[in-house]
Amino acid sequence: MNVAKQINISRNTPGQPIWQRNYDAYPDAIGEHIIRNDKSLHRIRQYIIQNLIRWQNDQENPDNQLVTLKKKRTP
Repeated sequence: MNVAKQINISRNTPGQPIWQRNYDAYPDAIGEHIIRNDKSLHRIRQYIIQNLIRWQNDQENPDNQLVTLKKKRTP
């Protein structure tokens, strides 16, 4: 809560939500997790790496949206 409050103070956006909601609704999401052992650490590292790779092709990636718009305009 304090981190979100400080972010909103620095952005001048009081009361605006900071954290992604419903991240636990996705089965492969890590969400908040306490790292208790090497196996858990490895799994989280792999998740982060895979997300970075998937982001390159994600339709929500703003860079991909620009490419998609350019392709639609090309006859």
